Amino acid sequence: MLSDLAHDLLQRQRALIAEWLASESAASTAKRYLRWRGLDDDPNEVCNEAWVRITAALDRRGAPLPDVATVDDAAAYAARTIDNLIRDRRRRLARRGDARVDDIPELVLTTGDDGPETRVVDRVLLEQLIEVLGRRAAAPPSCAGCPGAVVIATALEVVHMVLAGDEGGDRGRAWIDRLIHTALERTDAHVPATDRAQSQRKSRCGRCVVDVLSDALREVLGDGR
Repeated sequence: MLSDLAHDLLQRQRALIAEWLASESAASTAKRYLRWRGLDDDPNEVCNEAWVRITAALDRRGAPLPDVATVDDAAAYAARTIDNLIRDRRRRLARRGDARVDDIPELVLTTGDDGPETRVVDRVLLEQLIEVLGRRAAAPPSCAGCPGAVVIATALEVVHMVLAGDEGGDRGRAWIDRLIHTALERTDAHVPATDRAQSQRKSRCGRCVVDVLSDALREVLGDGR
């Protein structure tokens, strides 16, 4: 049986999670995860289902959650449940042959625009991406423009730049290209002599970096295993 202190803490954690799941940030997170999985389900319905699952899990607990002390912690915890729910939905559809298999966007590296809670969720994804890229450093890809090690190092540098808060004034492919080219300049010690050669190398290596990041992202999201 929970002590009064533990019971109060668990109730506080429950309230923090419920507050975040009822927010626009939660719906935005669910919408983004659904898009990544190629599903068009109702984000609010997913959030409601996540709350049902979390409530059932908390009711079974004999102690407070070990890592939920702030709204940010609650957001990250609830987002993992949302992601797991969407993975389950995708698997059920795949078993029935109903899943729509879309290509994951070239990069889903944009930081959250819906407040600090969503940025925490995005940071969790980016940190997982770094782990996957780190494992792939042992067997880097082949690239016609750069050594494979440079491609991996550049991909890692791009993710670190996003984690460091590189917002820029643009978004989409122009932003991605700028990040990749900046990262490549930092990681590639063998820069071609002429501007034209540099531009060609950036273009070739940039495509390899996008491929590596996209493939690693598929693994993080569970679509490339």
